[in-house]
Amino acid sequence: MEFTSDHYLISTDGSLAWVEYDQTLTAPGVFPAFHSREQRALRKENGEWKIFSQVTTNKDLFDTGPAAVDLALNTAGDKLLAANKPQEAAEMFKVNAALNPRSWYAHDRLGAAYAKASLPALAIKSYEKSVLLNPANASGKLALTQLKHR
Repeated sequence: MEFTSDHYLISTDGSLAWVEYDQTLTAPGVFPAFHSREQRALRKENGEWKIFSQVTTNKDLFDTGPAAVDLALNTAGDKLLAANKPQEAAEMFKVNAALNPRSWYAHDRLGAAYAKASLPALAIKSYEKSVLLNPANASGKLALTQLKHR
């Protein structure tokens, strides 16, 4: 099997990272060349990087700009929330909020993950940041009201 790659994107804040790269895998006589984009979210634990989420997609479907990274991370986090994995979803949204601090949606979804994980103080902080970035965020305002009146 042979691996080649022609694109890398690495974003980190020191303890969380997003890595994205295009790759071509070939195994003559086994399967035809496969072109994909790997997207991985990592966190540093005890000085070592650990992958906590990985998505492999057809590389032609995604761009590499900040908006595409924001969308990919939010989509992955929303899937984790839907699978009732709020802690893992919160980690995904934390990566996105760190890499895209002006993304109101990343902060909103982080608030949702914290709320579902029964971490109301962190949920309130995230929702407040989301509403600050987007005052029209009606669902964030409603969530804040509900969390503050528990």
